[in-house]
Amino acid sequence: MTNEQYIAIQDFISKAQRVSSTPGIAVSLVIEDEAHFFFNGVAHRRDDISINQETLFELASVSKSFTALGVLYLEELDLLSLDDSVADYLPWLTFKYNGQPLDMQEMRLYHFLHHTSGLPLVAKEGLNTLQSGVEALIDSELLFFPGEEFEYGNGNYNVLGLVIETVSGQSYESFMQEHIFRPLGMTQTFAYRENAVATGQFAQGYATQFVFFTVARDALESQKTENIPTGYIISSAKDMTRWMQAQLGLVTDIPEIFHTIIPRKGEA
Repeated sequence: MTNEQYIAIQDFISKAQRVSSTPGIAVSLVIEDEAHFFFNGVAHRRDDISINQETLFELASVSKSFTALGVLYLEELDLLSLDDSVADYLPWLTFKYNGQPLDMQEMRLYHFLHHTSGLPLVAKEGLNTLQSGVEALIDSELLFFPGEEFEYGNGNYNVLGLVIETVSGQSYESFMQEHIFRPLGMTQTFAYRENAVATGQFAQGYATQFVFFTVARDALESQKTENIPTGYIISSAKDMTRWMQAQLGLVTDIPEIFHTIIPRKGEA
């Protein structure tokens, strides 16, 4: 990257931050095997803490990519199959279709992975655990018969998160830290929110109000424990760069299993 290119990109990032009224932006750019970082603004307006490559953000639905990787990891170890019925792991989970109980043998893990289960977009919230969040889906009315259509839905990945817990015998958070983030060398990626907060790098959350204004919201209060697999993993631009490089085949210092399942995640 030339100095002129670097300046042009930084100017673009700075303008985007100002025009959007976003408090802070962190961007990484990978050219061949080299990472470049750009930031503008602050992680906390109140304390005027600047953004950097180690600032931690909620990943929102990018979290789903890691949950998918966890499922494929367990399949690679022959601990489950995407063709398995969800009833094999969560026999108490039931849905309805056209007002009638669905034969849950028809509901396979790949339906949840591909958002073809028929579950609607919004997962039920306000609960305290992943288990209770999935239990709240019991007897949900499906939008279509499994596999017939695509409908993006957060509940899909909460179900997969609970399957991970059932198969691994670990909490979702513990499994992801031990088997996914740590082996990938992603030391600034967290499923345990309290660990992210303890670093002192966790950015304040902000919400748009009246289009042109952003107001602070408490990122801790926004946490919905039952929705971590679908939207509340936390990471930095530095770690997300490593994640991107792993998907591009540029990272070699990871366990061999990831060289197999990361390309499959893209197919999923």
